[in-house]
Amino acid sequence: CIDNVFGKDGWYFSVVLHDCVVLLFNSEDKTRAEALVKQIYNETVRYVPAGLRVAISEKGSLESLPEMYKKTREAVKICPSLRDSTTITLIDASIVQNYNRIIRQVIQYVNENLSDSSLSLNYIASKILYLNPDYLGKLFKKECGIKFSDYLMKLRMEKAKQLLITAGDLKMYEVARRVGFGDNVAYFGQVFRKYTGLLPSEYRTKYGQT
Repeated sequence: CIDNVFGKDGWYFSVVLHDCVVLLFNSEDKTRAEALVKQIYNETVRYVPAGLRVAISEKGSLESLPEMYKKTREAVKICPSLRDSTTITLIDASIVQNYNRIIRQVIQYVNENLSDSSLSLNYIASKILYLNPDYLGKLFKKECGIKFSDYLMKLRMEKAKQLLITAGDLKMYEVARRVGFGDNVAYFGQVFRKYTGLLPSEYRTKYGQT
């Protein structure tokens, strides 16, 4: 599905690939491109309140489009939406690609084991990577600009929002388990409400039909 949208100052075309919308910009000004993406995001987020992540690649030629898409998609996969209700975190794919190898291992492990209620920085450091937890914590904060505990919680909350909207047949205890809260449904509800301002059931009622 390709749609010609804007001319020189906008994007050249948009195409839907799997679960992504790809916009190809014809712009020499990255700041301008970022502004346009943020505008699109702000218009879209009201209809897609969960799991929406936005990334922008570095500039490249038409021949490099497949590789640019690959790198940008990888960046979107490993970076959770770290926005609050009023702002957008625009993922810079070129920066993500330069993450330290250790940090990429951490992110990959978290994504693959999000449902594990025992998941922690200490566990990953000592049992998976055999590193000093303090060192790993400082390295993660330096590379990602956020503490690991905040990263993990935000990732879990965004995953919970997505499940509440797209998997209406799941019980609340099942959602809690899938995002790493085990059988502690009450605590899951408290954390979710603090993060979104709504209880999980209220969130599903409000956004479940979008």
